[in-house]
Amino acid sequence: MNRIIKYMYLLSLILLFVTGCSSSSNKPATALDNKIKDTPQETQSIRIAGSGSNIPLTQKILDEYAKKSGVHINIPVSIGTIGAVKALQDNQLELGLISRELKDSEKQSGLKQKSYGKIGIVFGVHGKVPDDNIGSEDLLNIYKGTKTTWSNGKNIIVLAREIGDSSNSALEKSLPSLKNVLDEALNSKRWDIYYTDQEANDAIVTIPNSFGITDTVAIKMQTQIKPLKFNGVEATLDNIQNQSYPFNKNLYFAYKEPLSAQTKHFLDFVYSDEGQAIISNNGGLPLKGE
Repeated sequence: MNRIIKYMYLLSLILLFVTGCSSSSNKPATALDNKIKDTPQETQSIRIAGSGSNIPLTQKILDEYAKKSGVHINIPVSIGTIGAVKALQDNQLELGLISRELKDSEKQSGLKQKSYGKIGIVFGVHGKVPDDNIGSEDLLNIYKGTKTTWSNGKNIIVLAREIGDSSNSALEKSLPSLKNVLDEALNSKRWDIYYTDQEANDAIVTIPNSFGITDTVAIKMQTQIKPLKFNGVEATLDNIQNQSYPFNKNLYFAYKEPLSAQTKHFLDFVYSDEGQAIISNNGGLPLKGE
C-alpha cells in the first residue's frame, strides 16, 4: 500500500489521542514543570503522526512527558513523511513527524520544521548471521544480486525499502554509487519491499539470514537485530557525530503556526536538558536546529 493511500486510511486514527490524568513526582518542580502544570485543561491534547523513522524515539519522549504533564499521547501507525505533510496542510495535525527536509513547495504552503534528533542508518541482519561487517563493494554486490551468501554459505535474504524512502535517500547521499544499483534492484522487483520501519525491523528479527536497513534507535530498542559495521566502523553516536560513520538522517517536527499552548509546552520539554537526554539515551543525537 503506498503512503498516500495509507494516509487516507490512517488519518482517522490521529483523532484517537487520549488525555490522561496528572501524575505525581518526588522530584523538585522546575520552571518547565510549572509551565506544563499550569497549562489549561482544554489545551491538553496534541495530534501527532508521521514517519515511522521518528515514531519510536518520539513515543519515548511523549511517555516521559506524560509523567510530568499527565498528557498521554500514543502516536498512530506510520503514515509516512508524505502523509504527515498532507495532514498538516489539511489542518489535521499539530505536529508532523518527518524524516527529511521540507521541500520548497511544502514551505510555501505554510509549513515550518525544527530538527530534534539525528539517527544513524544501519545495515541490520538476523541475529544468527555470523558476519559482523559489510564493505562498500559487498554492499553494492548484494543489491546487484551478485553477492548472494553469507560467510557460512547461507543465502542472503534482502529486505528492501521502497524508492524514495528517506533512509535510502540518505544512503545514496553518502554513497552515490549506490543509487543506480538500488534503483535497478527496486525497479526490477528483485527483493521484497517493506513500506514501514516497523515492518522492516520485524522482518529482520524473524526471517533467518535476512539483511535490511534499520537505524540506531531501532537497534537500541529492538535488541534482536544485529547491526553490521560499515567498512569496519560501528554506528555509535560518537562515530556518527565525528562523521567516521557516514550514514545518518535528521528527524524533524513539521508544523504550522500558531502552535497551541500544549504543543509549545511539549516542545519546551523536547529541547530541555531532560528531553535531550531521552534522545541520546535511546540511540539518537539531540539537535536543536531548524
